Amino acid sequence: APNILRGMAMNVGMLACYDQAKETVGKLLGDPMTDGPALTTQIGASCVAGFTAALFSMPFDLIKSRLMAQKPDPTTGKMQYGGVA
Repeated sequence: APNILRGMAMNVGMLACYDQAKETVGKLLGDPMTDGPALTTQIGASCVAGFTAALFSMPFDLIKSRLMAQKPDPTTGKMQYGGVA
């Protein structure tokens, strides 16, 4: 479940942001985009979308890491976390 949540957050962050970033970066760089976006527009939009994807997925990555690294309590034998929620 933690990997699925992280993957969903990353895809939402990247897919939702890329097209909007492409339009914005194209306007900032003066790219007419008549034959598709220029390489500089694509690279700029990809950087923005990648940053957004990382920002969206970091909290879920932290949860996943804590779940994977947990060890049972030495006295009770219970795990510190019981799940994602």
